Amino acid sequence: MQWWRQGYDYHTEPKPNLKVTGKRLDAPAPPLMAEANNVVGPPPSMMVGMNFPTLGCWEITGHYEDDELTFVVWLSK
Repeated sequence: MQWWRQGYDYHTEPKPNLKVTGKRLDAPAPPLMAEANNVVGPPPSMMVGMNFPTLGCWEITGHYEDDELTFVVWLSK
């Protein structure tokens, strides 16, 4: 998944300090595993690989500096 934030500069931050977490909302599940890397744009952005351990309804939250973004997705076959 590609993330973008105004002012992000891959020259000064080649390994983005973006932390992405996820929790399943509709049933118990192990936590989401995620890792951020940079992508040379335009625009320069942060690519996050996410490994969902199960299908279902997931709340995803990204934290970067003093900003936070949360959204919900439904994963099915």
